[in-house]
Amino acid sequence: MKRNQTLLVGALCAMAIALSMVSTALAAEDFKRWSMGIHALYINPDTDTTGALGNIDVEANITPGITLEYFFTPNISTELVAAISKHDVEIDNDVYGSLWLLPPSLYLKYHPMPQARISPFIGAGVNYVFAWDEKLDVGSTFEVEDSFGWAAKAGADIRLNDNLFLTAEAMYYQIETEFSLRDLGVNDEDIDLDSWIFSLGAKYRF
Repeated sequence: MKRNQTLLVGALCAMAIALSMVSTALAAEDFKRWSMGIHALYINPDTDTTGALGNIDVEANITPGITLEYFFTPNISTELVAAISKHDVEIDNDVYGSLWLLPPSLYLKYHPMPQARISPFIGAGVNYVFAWDEKLDVGSTFEVEDSFGWAAKAGADIRLNDNLFLTAEAMYYQIETEFSLRDLGVNDEDIDLDSWIFSLGAKYRF
């Protein structure tokens, strides 16, 4: 898996370099290159783990998020999405707890109709999930490893004026990681937290 992740990062870096060369060549073209956004994110982990402790369920949550986007051309951009969310954890309807996640993602996006009032887009990229403050009510030390995976998104920007846009989108994060409860003898057990994320927000383009 690490080799595939390395190849993915290398491919994205190569695309970013190529796009930066294109943007340099088109530097004289007149269009707004930056946007910043504030969003409400519904993060729904599709937990798929059955192990030593039974079924593990990580609950969905709604949290604020921010975006920063740069347009290499009117059709092609790169975007950083960042948010912090807290999720309740349930194991076999018996053990309860929570954890915090920081899941930033970086995309390359394609906008086929950049001048339209409703401008659709698609994107692909990578995500990195950092987990902390993991807790369970059984008192055991609960640890979730950080993880790295791919991400995809699709949505649309709705133009209100030259600078202000509303945005609706759906994202998918591939998250495969491991958890441990060392006091209970559970070490490095696999857990899949693949997540659907739905977002509504506003962007300012400049």
